[in-house]
Amino acid sequence: MTTGVKPTIGQSVKPVDNTGGNKTIALPQTESSAPESRPIAALSTNLEDLTFLGKVTKKFKISGFEFEMSTLTAGENEASLLNTGVTSPDDVRAMGSLPYYVLAYSIRGVNNVAFESLVAAQEGDNDYEKKVSYLKSLQQTVLQTLMGYYTKLQTESSSLVDGEQSKN
Repeated sequence: MTTGVKPTIGQSVKPVDNTGGNKTIALPQTESSAPESRPIAALSTNLEDLTFLGKVTKKFKISGFEFEMSTLTAGENEASLLNTGVTSPDDVRAMGSLPYYVLAYSIRGVNNVAFESLVAAQEGDNDYEKKVSYLKSLQQTVLQTLMGYYTKLQTESSSLVDGEQSKN
């Protein structure tokens, strides 16, 4: 698929899209990073794929409850840290609350019910705070088990990305 235009560096263009989509792509700002040999439509697809590179979603059972969990995006991970109030690695109290905040993003559902629906009656100003409130009501051993599963997801995610790097 070609665009019919030769864009200049730093210019935004609308590629021809026969599927009915309407996407604008900002091209790189420097000559050295410009993907001159690849069509803009291919670049768009590759950037969309990059968003999900390393994402892992799986289901884990704990005593008859099936938890669906996934790895976090960089933004979700950052929000988790910011919500704990961690200001340094020595902040033990704040670091102790990190699992609640990580799991609030990671857990997508329990027994095929969206996590947001399960925590609707919890205290909190938004779904995220309600999730954290609910997680704080669980037994510590359940939280430890869930964090163990989250660690497995992270390990699998790393191996997916590392596997891509080793192919090149």
